[in-house]
Amino acid sequence: GAEEGVKPASVDPPAGDRSITFNFIRASALRDANSRKILQGETGLPRFQDIRQRCPDWIRRLEVNELQACGHELVGKCLIVSHCWEDPANPDLKGVQLARIVEHLEKNPAIEYVWYDFWCLAQGTERAAADEREFKSHLAHVNWLYLGASVLLIVDMSTLGRFWTQYEAWLSMQSATLGGLQPASKADLRATTVCIHNAEDDMEGRKLSKLWSTRSAKEAHEVLSGTDVRVTNASDKAIHLPKIAKMDEFVR
Repeated sequence: GAEEGVKPASVDPPAGDRSITFNFIRASALRDANSRKILQGETGLPRFQDIRQRCPDWIRRLEVNELQACGHELVGKCLIVSHCWEDPANPDLKGVQLARIVEHLEKNPAIEYVWYDFWCLAQGTERAAADEREFKSHLAHVNWLYLGASVLLIVDMSTLGRFWTQYEAWLSMQSATLGGLQPASKADLRATTVCIHNAEDDMEGRKLSKLWSTRSAKEAHEVLSGTDVRVTNASDKAIHLPKIAKMDEFVR
């Protein structure tokens, strides 16, 4: 069931609306240094399966639907992390991303849950059948999270060349309005940008904001369709590019 404070929609959802139960990591576990040491090594936290096996109480399953995303109902309670993978087997080789996440959580004590793909989706080619079904479902609907919650954009020099990080940035800078998806006003911004590695001077963060903070749904689709926007799995673009127009229509 839904976590207290993450309430179901107050009206009947329209045809086609579905709820997805996502895995989140409890922010309290990430804030606690002793708790982090249980699993943390030189390369940060391990994948979802290891957390589920060794520290299952870190995981909280929350039900989320499109109407909650449109209402931005998860803002302030749930933090969704956008980041680049630094290695096919480990997105955070030196624990720098983890450090930035913890810093953000310490500055924002109201946040209760964190979604970070490596920790919240089953990883690897040896996924069990149930994990594989959940992985595909969650990945197909992760746009709801980036639209409906607070977002931490962890930016490095490769961020601007990748489909997922640009798509997530655009979603995080949108508001659901009567006119559809619209660029969020300064008062309604849900995204926080932090730079790492060679982007630590914040130049890349400003570029990301300039690129996406004013884009319409149509413009976002055009940019993300470009051949210079790289994606490891071409099917990800095939799934999510059509969702941009569908999200805008649903919001309207």
